[in-house]
Amino acid sequence: MIKKLLVTLTLLSMVASAATLNWEKDLDSAIAKGKKLHRPVMFVVSRDGCGWCDRFRSTTLSNEEVVKKLNSEFVSYEGHTNRGEVPSDLYTNGTPGTWFMKDGEPMYQPLMGAYPVPQFLEALKVVLQEYKSKK
Repeated sequence: MIKKLLVTLTLLSMVASAATLNWEKDLDSAIAKGKKLHRPVMFVVSRDGCGWCDRFRSTTLSNEEVVKKLNSEFVSYEGHTNRGEVPSDLYTNGTPGTWFMKDGEPMYQPLMGAYPVPQFLEALKVVLQEYKSKK
């Protein structure tokens, strides 16, 4: 019985760790990495204590398919408005706000809110198509 429990816990921890988004430490390094790898940057504007930000992180940005797509085809960074991690030209009046950038420049206006997985995956497809079409 204990062996089964340990095996189950081990498998669950492996599955949980498989869906971990690779976040860059700051926006400058995210932009530099995006340029180097020829990938768009996803910049999530967040705020400590924001319930919708927490929901976005714990649902959409923790979804295995979303994480796989972001880790393989994007460079990701999350900046917090209350920590001074968001440049004034990328500040959003609400949070979460998600910018997609090419070579350090926004591709569109930010997506606002905690997008559900299906709509977010569709947005990622559109961003990649647009990014690749303007090379």
